[in-house]
Amino acid sequence: MKLKLSDVLKAYQGIAAAQAFEKKLPGGFELDFSYCLVYNKQKLKPLFKTIEEFCAVDPGYQEYDKQRVSLAEAHALKDGDGRPVINDNNFQLKDKEEFKNAHEALCEKFKEEIEAQEQKEKKNVLFLEKEEEVEVRKIDMRLFPKNFPSSIMELLFDLVKED
Repeated sequence: MKLKLSDVLKAYQGIAAAQAFEKKLPGGFELDFSYCLVYNKQKLKPLFKTIEEFCAVDPGYQEYDKQRVSLAEAHALKDGDGRPVINDNNFQLKDKEEFKNAHEALCEKFKEEIEAQEQKEKKNVLFLEKEEEVEVRKIDMRLFPKNFPSSIMELLFDLVKED
């Protein structure tokens, strides 16, 4: 079957999530369902590795991001234990203007790395739209456990064989 690389990535992540979910179940999954997951994971793994390598973040941008997080932590409000206050995955800043100025200076320092990453992300989007022929086995809907999370089912959607 043909799948976009973005769907290969999603399916591979869905298999990993399903395997993590299995560890929480007494007795795990039925053998047929487990086999389908393992089989598909093995068939998707080479493409997943290719995607991972192609979409990897450059070290220069990683350094920028590390310094950006440190900067945000340094400018964040602190809780009673001295840890940064985070709401909705955002640091709550003491002085937004001061942070903005420091962040602009950091962006200027890493201007080339940021621009290169932005270009890389555009290439990644195009790359993930490519279709590849993959040898996977559709998983019969009846094999899925009754309490299987819909969030994982959504990731595995392209591998599900409906009645």
